[in-house]
Amino acid sequence: MKPGEPKRYAINDEERVEPSLLTHETWIANPPGSQNCHFLDLVSDEIGPTGVNICCDKPFDPIAGWKYLDGYLDQKLDMEMVE
Repeated sequence: MKPGEPKRYAINDEERVEPSLLTHETWIANPPGSQNCHFLDLVSDEIGPTGVNICCDKPFDPIAGWKYLDGYLDQKLDMEMVE
């Protein structure tokens, strides 16, 4: 829905796709690196991904930062944000 337009509800799954994608891209966009979340590891079998392992105590070290940001944390953000 654009500002000023009347509210309209999606009536089927096809109509839900575009706003879902727009919301995802705006609020949950993928990071520039190769791994979305450093504390989740995919679990796979011969068919493909089957779930995730949650590693709550996994540190956000330089390797994780590189995978997430495709660069070093202190080069991507200001120091206040880094700390």
